[in-house]
Amino acid sequence: MNNKKIGFIGEGNMAGAIINGIIKNGSNPCDINVFDVDKSKMDYYKSNSFNTCTDTSSLVNESDIVVFAVKPFHLEEVLNEIKHCDLHNKIFVSIVAGIKMDFISSKTVKDLKIIRVMPNTPMLIGEGASALCKNDFVTDEELNEIVDIFASMGVAKIIKEDKMNEMIAVSGSSPAYVYLFLKSIIDEGVSMGIDESIVKELAVQSFIGSAKMILETDKTPKELIDMVTSPRGTTLEAMNVFYQNNLEKIISDAMKACTKRAIEISEGK
Repeated sequence: MNNKKIGFIGEGNMAGAIINGIIKNGSNPCDINVFDVDKSKMDYYKSNSFNTCTDTSSLVNESDIVVFAVKPFHLEEVLNEIKHCDLHNKIFVSIVAGIKMDFISSKTVKDLKIIRVMPNTPMLIGEGASALCKNDFVTDEELNEIVDIFASMGVAKIIKEDKMNEMIAVSGSSPAYVYLFLKSIIDEGVSMGIDESIVKELAVQSFIGSAKMILETDKTPKELIDMVTSPRGTTLEAMNVFYQNNLEKIISDAMKACTKRAIEISEGK
């Protein structure tokens, strides 16, 4: 971080994951400022040598980079609290789902340096997928500095903001889709009389291996499906059930619903 102070407003799971990644990359806890309304979280960070701030304004004043890690409906309150601070020459990173950069600047100052990030929960174990975009006041060097932070906890890609809501459906929310699919496999395996620990390990490993096949071979998902599916075989019987129930449309509809809700949040609904 080149001796820059980074501050976090809101100390949920995502903020904790980012902080852990920064620490693993060699930053000192005393260079990280934190603020949360939850006293127990503040006590935890204070006991671990982080710099705990008394309020959002003091955190902003003491930080070079500020991360907004609050729920969408709390962000406007935070922006009202800090708008009278000196906000220039600071970088503001928002991981708040559905909130556009223009909204943040409209509540503070028009030339605020803002980077918007959509991470996901596997970042907690260093396997995250994060999409980032910036406004015109952020330099490429400043953006790359933030990209490096998120890349240290998985994969980080730069996109245009007009696709950020869609990216929530693609990577921000998609771990939940995977968990539901795996839960269904595990539950059914257990109902068949197989030990749960065995079903869980083999089903999860099948997902890991299948995902790596997409990344590490030159084959398309369709080609990989064909590799597993033999004529008159067992996999084909399973796939036919998915096709008959239009699983692909169900996934498409779910992603559209996710994106629609992200757009509603961005419109203050």
